[in-house]
Amino acid sequence: MDENLTKIANLFVPQVVGPEIITKLVDDIKFLPFAKYLDTLKGVPGDKVTRWKWTYIGDAEEFTEGNDISYGKLEQKKTEMSIKKAGRGVQLTDEAVLNSQGDPEAEAVKQIRIAIAQKIDNDCLAELGKVIQQMTVGDGTEGIGAKLVELAQEKWGEDLDTGNMTLLIAPSQVKDIRHDPDFIPASEIKAEMMINGTLGQILGCNIVVSNKIKTSGDGKFNNYLIKGQPLTIEVKRDIMPERDRDIDKKITKCNADIHYGVFLEKDQDVVKIVSKDNDYTP
Repeated sequence: MDENLTKIANLFVPQVVGPEIITKLVDDIKFLPFAKYLDTLKGVPGDKVTRWKWTYIGDAEEFTEGNDISYGKLEQKKTEMSIKKAGRGVQLTDEAVLNSQGDPEAEAVKQIRIAIAQKIDNDCLAELGKVIQQMTVGDGTEGIGAKLVELAQEKWGEDLDTGNMTLLIAPSQVKDIRHDPDFIPASEIKAEMMINGTLGQILGCNIVVSNKIKTSGDGKFNNYLIKGQPLTIEVKRDIMPERDRDIDKKITKCNADIHYGVFLEKDQDVVKIVSKDNDYTP
């Protein structure tokens, strides 16, 4: 017998739960406040998509009468995004539908949806990790707090106020933030100034706690200060739930998958902060 067999029965009808999963999936993607969610790839052939980013021509330079104006080179940097297929399923027997407490159908739909959302979140975090070296501050010798946040904000120069800022921290870093004298709890901030799930603010940045932010094992965290929506999630095919029946074993197989891609569109809008894990013991 398959070890992964779940003893429940008669799960979902795909035509019924499909729209529900699609609608609620967006709510389950925790990184969505920092990403655009697009369906522009639907009907586009191929498993790889090329995206382009403009490079900056450089600041203007002073020049005197009779001399030539300076020219910068306008270029585009190519980024290739792979289309991925992610999915999850469960196997069910008939018996437990009569013996299970609660609603097994609703629970299966919920967990499949969450599993897919978690995979998309993992890919979003991986894209944030591709931030260029010039947009990194800290060396892991200081805990997360206003000092490191301020250093990160300096990377944006005069563009500091051009978008909402969010700092991603690990659950174990909450106490460090709360003990920082510059921390303002959510209860003291106007609702319209925050995104959902905000712990509070520090130096104008919304603090969001994410289980995805984990220690690297060497006593350091990679935190991210994000401005606006630098990520893009592009869907090629929406969630497709399917159901099949094994009439010999009386097992119902239910699963769902999605075809999508994630890429960091605006790498200048992300700063990686390498901070100290104050709970780390060598």
